[in-house]
Amino acid sequence: GMIATASGQAKKWNKGPCFALIGDIAFFHDMSSIHTAKEQNINIDIIVIDNNGGGIFEKLPISKHPTAFEKYFLTPQKGDICAIANGMGAIGISVTTPEELKNALIAAQKHNAEGDTVLIDVYSDMEGRRSRWDR
Repeated sequence: GMIATASGQAKKWNKGPCFALIGDIAFFHDMSSIHTAKEQNINIDIIVIDNNGGGIFEKLPISKHPTAFEKYFLTPQKGDICAIANGMGAIGISVTTPEELKNALIAAQKHNAEGDTVLIDVYSDMEGRRSRWDR
């Protein structure tokens, strides 16, 4: 319930924009909550770090194991996050660079003012992630 929890907090906050930063696996486990957020006109921007599942585990020593890491810790997903968000009534925006993220956050605030729930899919492939985002 990451999206549900963030939506509840945003509804209670109700003093301006509220952001939820979650991973792609958390998104897939709670994607139906986007529909609820939209139906209740909750002012929230959901930012999904889309690294094809399990990227957070890359920081652990197990990531160096030649076979166990990929088999047991990575959980690649094939779903189109923006398409799912759009299907749930939200506005999905896909970004791949920090500049695109900045522009998407600005656009999200305009959509929120119109009562829209926004999801920003921040795609970060395993290979290029550090050079593009770790600044």
